[in-house]
Amino acid sequence: MNSFEKITLYILSFLLYPIGIITWIISLFSNDLEKKKVGRICLYISLVSFVLFLILGIATFLMTATFNVDLNHSESIQYQINDIE
Repeated sequence: MNSFEKITLYILSFLLYPIGIITWIISLFSNDLEKKKVGRICLYISLVSFVLFLILGIATFLMTATFNVDLNHSESIQYQINDIE
């Protein structure tokens, strides 16, 4: 496995964490130690990615719930003022 394939798998494992898990499962059945190592690294990257996305999602939810952020800008106060005039 050349370095371009490894880097591609690592990047895809971070962006789309199921790919890292699938790569790890496939590498379990391989006899090549290098493929097993790449699969294990992809699994670790996927787990880190999942945790980061989970933290980001929870933080986004808490920010919008706590600070009453209006994500629907069509109903914001500025549009209501313009409709009255």
